[in-house]
Amino acid sequence: MKVFIKIFFILLIAAGINSIIVSCSEKPQTDEPSSNFITGVYIPVVIEFATNSEYIISGNGFKQGDKLFFEEDNHQIEATVVAVSESSITIIMPASLEEGKQYRIVVYRGNNSQTIGTIRVRIIIIINLVIPEEMNVFRGEEITIFGSGFTTDDRIVFEQNIEIVAETKSFSTTGITIVIPQEVEKGKVTIKLKRANKIHHLGESRLVLNNFNMPYKPGATIMGKVYSGGRGLSGVSVSDGDLITQTDENGHYWLYSLKRNRLVFVILPSGFEAPLSEGTSQFWARCTQSASVTEQIDFELSPKDNDKHTVVVFTDCHLANRNSPLDYIQFRDGIINELKAVYNNVNDVIGLNLGDLSWDLYWYDNRFALPEAKKELAALNFPVFSAMGNHDNDPYRVGDFNGEQPWRNTMGPVYYSMNIGKVHYIMLDNIIWTNTGASQGVVGLRTYSTGIDSHQIEWLKRNLALVDANTPIIIGFHVPVIAYTGVSGGNYVKGSLDAGMSAVMTELRKFNTVHIVTGHTHNSRNITIDYQQGAYERREHNIAAASATWWWTNQNTLPNRINIAPDGTPAGYKIFEIDGKNIQWYYKAVGQSRERQFIAFDMNEVKKYWTTNPTALAAFAYSDFAARANDYNSIGANEVLINVWAFEQDFWKIKVMEGATELAIDPVWIKCPLHTISYDIPRRAAGSVPTASFVSTNVPHMYRVKTSSATSTIEITVEDRFGNVFTNTMTRPKPLTTVIQ
Repeated sequence: MKVFIKIFFILLIAAGINSIIVSCSEKPQTDEPSSNFITGVYIPVVIEFATNSEYIISGNGFKQGDKLFFEEDNHQIEATVVAVSESSITIIMPASLEEGKQYRIVVYRGNNSQTIGTIRVRIIIIINLVIPEEMNVFRGEEITIFGSGFTTDDRIVFEQNIEIVAETKSFSTTGITIVIPQEVEKGKVTIKLKRANKIHHLGESRLVLNNFNMPYKPGATIMGKVYSGGRGLSGVSVSDGDLITQTDENGHYWLYSLKRNRLVFVILPSGFEAPLSEGTSQFWARCTQSASVTEQIDFELSPKDNDKHTVVVFTDCHLANRNSPLDYIQFRDGIINELKAVYNNVNDVIGLNLGDLSWDLYWYDNRFALPEAKKELAALNFPVFSAMGNHDNDPYRVGDFNGEQPWRNTMGPVYYSMNIGKVHYIMLDNIIWTNTGASQGVVGLRTYSTGIDSHQIEWLKRNLALVDANTPIIIGFHVPVIAYTGVSGGNYVKGSLDAGMSAVMTELRKFNTVHIVTGHTHNSRNITIDYQQGAYERREHNIAAASATWWWTNQNTLPNRINIAPDGTPAGYKIFEIDGKNIQWYYKAVGQSRERQFIAFDMNEVKKYWTTNPTALAAFAYSDFAARANDYNSIGANEVLINVWAFEQDFWKIKVMEGATELAIDPVWIKCPLHTISYDIPRRAAGSVPTASFVSTNVPHMYRVKTSSATSTIEITVEDRFGNVFTNTMTRPKPLTTVIQ
């Protein structure tokens, strides 16, 4: 199996006999000084390796006959070279590389050598490993650590102040079952694997040891206590994803559960929060016993005054260890660093992730699935609550429940709710995964439909029965429920509500204030579902992707490096500022100020670009792309297009002044020029066919005005529904460039 890595070298170690260890005296001889004959390679400080794979290091300038060595002190380890091209070298990583050691990676070519990087090795020996962030257990309880590759001689070691070897009960192809040692203490624990005479790091967890003496009720299969500061909390809802019960006056709960979902969770009560671990809230725990065995799972919560809080909503991260720069590096450098800087030291912040955190197609080829994607949230000091997307299902598994299993193992419940301040939050999964043709080791067609299964609907009804109709609802799921379909009568026209979501929409109509937050399209649109001033409002916020055009435009827009979605919206996130039941919101583009809410195009210059730019002409020369030369034939002379990313029809205002004259404004159904020159045109000009779902789309928030001349200056003012005003003075001619300004 090959993993194609571009520019970055993030790779795994292949076991085998294909390495050669030589002494210092046996190094290739270099009579001439080293030279930089290879360029464009970046190697991170720490690299994780797994067994039995070939890998490609990408760069520029590799040649047949190149040799690659890992050097440490006076020793070299040669990697077997499998293939070489101008832009890459394929090797089998030596099995003799040692855990924790630092190596220089050196390429030898005749009398020249070049060090292309330095690494420290971490060996992965268990594939698809799941180490829960929190283990809610008893001493002496049997639990299973899931992963592939355990052997009969393996032993699990718990390290706190000392190392404790756990008793092994059984093995399977999917995990190892052990007994929680009596010597462990609550709190952080490092989990290691002892194999032969070597110790391998597996991960960290937080042990929660159940100590309460719970009264047993016949038939209850899950029971426990919800408490804070040692005191039981009454009236707290607890669910297994099918049933919902509430704690008694002592904080005790009992569930007569079939354990279908193999987990249990607290519906967080207002004024409390669950522990935070690596950017995610520990409001849930995995069931470790069969449905016939009663197990106790307790939840400890902490007081939190959260009537006033901020919500950061993002979606479609598509982390897959691919692209250039690598997607997770772009993710860290962009949205994560921005959120860290602004919100990591602020109280009362939560995040909502609306799905496609990972990318199913690359789970196995790139060894980058949900566990790896989830790690990228660990830099945040506030809890992120996540919903599933279609790309978060297992591509090897057929059927909705089966496809969701890795999510339940790693991320927690597929659907759940929480009360934060005076707002009730719900996260659902509206993907019905079919994945025709899949089997173990075989990626299926990744087919799915949109809708909510019967288990989820029944749970939702039980959940909403506990919520007052005057409580604001913020509900998140992946695929939107409504779209704009075009322009008519000076307005954007709404389509029909998604039929698969009709049951959910029926339940939501019981509430006066409903904000539906969704992703999936990668674009931005805000649609009023129904509204009556002073009485009710139900609205969908379809939020542009954090990955924008699946992380592509960053590499096509050097040196500016902009990351924009197919509708021209810059990658970003939506902020909800909540004070009691009062809710306000705005879109925040990564790397831009809050005041940047639109971009304007001088269409004289856009049309000039279309007819004179060499890259554009090269793209239009392809017969399958030639029609795109006509993108703006409907635009007349001296017109200006204004793309207002978060525009809300009937609630926002646009005013354009040309001197003392106010210009008429009309909505148009047309593509964004900035996205086209950032993805479609450079992609086709380079000889590649743009991916159909990545190309520029007609924009449901584009407005045009006609000016009196080609050189007049215009003043653009946009006002949102909350009275925030954003202005821009546009001096014309304004050339079309890959800059957001």
